[in-house]
Amino acid sequence: MTYDVIDLFAGPGGWDQGLVQTGSPLSLLGIEYEKDACATGQANGHKRLMQDSANLEPMHYGFREHLRGLICSPPCPGFSAAGKGLGRKDLELLIAEVRQIRMGADPDKAIEDVARYAFDDRSKLTLEPLRWALALRPEWTVWEQVPAVLPFWEACAEALRGVGYNVWVGKLSSEQYGVAQTRTRAVLIASRMKPVAPPKPSHSKFYSRDRQRLDSGVKRWMSMAEALDWGMTDRPYPTITAGTSGGGQDPAMLGGSGARATVQAEHDEGRWQYVNGNQANSCRREISEPAPTVHFGARSNKVEFQFCGAGITSEQTAGQKPRKVDEPAHTITGKGTAAWKAWLADQPQTRRVTVQEAAILQSFPADYVWCGSKTSQFQQVGNAIPPLLAQRILEVVL
Repeated sequence: MTYDVIDLFAGPGGWDQGLVQTGSPLSLLGIEYEKDACATGQANGHKRLMQDSANLEPMHYGFREHLRGLICSPPCPGFSAAGKGLGRKDLELLIAEVRQIRMGADPDKAIEDVARYAFDDRSKLTLEPLRWALALRPEWTVWEQVPAVLPFWEACAEALRGVGYNVWVGKLSSEQYGVAQTRTRAVLIASRMKPVAPPKPSHSKFYSRDRQRLDSGVKRWMSMAEALDWGMTDRPYPTITAGTSGGGQDPAMLGGSGARATVQAEHDEGRWQYVNGNQANSCRREISEPAPTVHFGARSNKVEFQFCGAGITSEQTAGQKPRKVDEPAHTITGKGTAAWKAWLADQPQTRRVTVQEAAILQSFPADYVWCGSKTSQFQQVGNAIPPLLAQRILEVVL
């Protein structure tokens, strides 16, 4: 079968889902090395080739003749601010190799040089989008990575312009496209067919230092509580990152220490919404639906807090009312297991975010299927591009 679009490092299907949401009839083949991520993609109807794209020769697969688009989200742990940052030390090397490619050097040779001299073995994968784009010359290509990679994307943009592409490079904030998470990404959009520009935001940027400030002409950002029916009411969730917690800790914590501190502070300061026992399944709503109003039973002095079936019961004052939902969530990170401490009736309780809830904060549909161990599922969620962001980027080039 001939595919219209190739997605390198396809993961569980953030780009696939985004393409589906555009309504485009284009067929997409995702190339992915991780078994569980391939299984997740396939379980949701997305086509997968379980291979390492770095070991593939694009021309051998016959992609060039009919290829419309190339999508690339190379692995980001080496460049993430949450990690050791060895990849960030390789940026100058990567940029230098792109300059050599622009002067006629073989991209394969450039990748070999990076593999030989890089601090992080994964840094060579960041050159794969350029290698495939120059080999296949698709009509358009879109790339996504963590913000630290932006200088490298800018160097690649010059290489693409040199072979006839119109290119835009910059940062996009997920909450400005309806995602209940403050996830910022470096994005490259290129097309041989028409001029390109960043997608127009549909929602306001979240200003953490001035929460009342909203961009004009667009909707307000979506809060965590609006997306899940519980949690922070005054902001989106912080960035969801991929990774696992060490030391035998609960692996379901979404985000690093900064995200955890933000969530705890929001709870302690009362900007928090609980879900009572009568709404145990409310978190399964579609992401586009508004959150229902939460009421505590006036006749009962006992409230059960339900999180997609996993409940916590705590004594509460009868008639206590939830606070108003009016802010987005932070960026979502894929820590395999998430434990949020919620102080209920002055007693610390462990609050877990389910894989489904983490995925909803990434803007995946509530019924999206996840495969593999719980740790693997959380990692897949954290690694994925939010489908709503992917949709808006793809609409620029389609």
